[in-house]
Amino acid sequence: MFNCVCVDDREPAEFHTVVVRTARKEHTCDECRCKIMPGEKYEYSTMKFDGRFIVNKTCMSCVRIRTDLLPCGWYYGEIWSLIHDANCCSYEAEDEFCLCPQ
Repeated sequence: MFNCVCVDDREPAEFHTVVVRTARKEHTCDECRCKIMPGEKYEYSTMKFDGRFIVNKTCMSCVRIRTDLLPCGWYYGEIWSLIHDANCCSYEAEDEFCLCPQ
């Protein structure tokens, strides 16, 4: 069974805003690296962290997976490695199901 991966040991951002947008042009999800096509909704996040301005774009599939599997915290751009490190993919069998993008 999958256990929650809590991530809360980094300093908080100076500011953080999240909005859901509709793509007007093609983007790439910063989590799964899949294309976000024009007309699709995606999460657009801006923050200032450690003196740097950071923008993250996340497809709605990754938002849902992040919400369901990592409700207590995550790092942008690292949800799939967190899920993988939590032993969801610890087996070697080729016919087993794995959530992580290939």
